[in-house]
Amino acid sequence: MFLADPEDSLHQYEERGNQLRAEAEAELNRKIESLPHQAKCDVARVMGSVKNTIHGLLEKIVTEGSEAVGRDQIVDAFKAMAAENNIGDPSIFDKLRRN
Repeated sequence: MFLADPEDSLHQYEERGNQLRAEAEAELNRKIESLPHQAKCDVARVMGSVKNTIHGLLEKIVTEGSEAVGRDQIVDAFKAMAAENNIGDPSIFDKLRRN
């Protein structure tokens, strides 16, 4: 497909991405609201932990440079987060490691 103006196309993709993100967020919120109270608390705790993990990785990139955070560091961070929150089997993250 030939695009007459790449800037217009990029803007359209950004708008569509924002629309899809908003729809997904609304659906997630509906599903969370239908959960029992304890499950809502668990979801909030895990979402906070994910946010903190991402923040920690971004902080390391800002302070040490993008080369400081590679695939293995990301895998380690999420594996530790999964273990801390007792989410499934953290060893599943080992499959994401570079061999």
